[in-house]
Amino acid sequence: MDFSDPKEGSSKEIDSSEDIFDHDCAFQDHTCSTLVDSSTQTQVDVSEAMTQTEEFEYLFKESYKPIDRDFFDSDEKVRFYSGLPSMDILMTVLDFMSPHIKRRTQTLSLFQEMIIVLMKVRLNIPYQDLAYRFQVSVTTISRIFSSWLPVMDQHLSPLIYWPERHQLWKTMPFCFQQAFGTKVTVVIDCFEIFIDKPTNLLARAQTFSSY
Repeated sequence: MDFSDPKEGSSKEIDSSEDIFDHDCAFQDHTCSTLVDSSTQTQVDVSEAMTQTEEFEYLFKESYKPIDRDFFDSDEKVRFYSGLPSMDILMTVLDFMSPHIKRRTQTLSLFQEMIIVLMKVRLNIPYQDLAYRFQVSVTTISRIFSSWLPVMDQHLSPLIYWPERHQLWKTMPFCFQQAFGTKVTVVIDCFEIFIDKPTNLLARAQTFSSY
């Protein structure tokens, strides 16, 4: 016969039920906390992804902005891309050339057209590269260059100043001074530049080397 106190057994069952209840509550709290943390982390990830997307879109749009006058915010840029010493000189040349130029496109400003020509002459940038930079076709770049170059030659050539002999002597390399004395006026260095082949046969023949 079992003479144990029935109340004692009942108390143990109650304690066991309370332990199970506490364990379930703790598990539910942990699960809820995990879900909240996951939800918060997901929101953070989505927010960061949206921010990065906006930044990429901004950079994409900015990288394809055609070069214009605002791009040349320093004389260093003017010298590098055009070969002219300053923005003031660049604008003076533009004002001087403007009356003699026939516009080839309404997409680009007169300033942009002249910059295209100067960049080609200065850096020998390929037509395709210039077309990407200014968001126009290669044909447009070619027509701009072909129309500007003869006009620039006609109106800017008389402005070239040939120094006097004694002025040239001051900048003459020392080895030439020793070898030739004052007989040397100018040193000509011949080199080849790869260009786009003209479709006109006469123009193509004029580009052949003869030395």
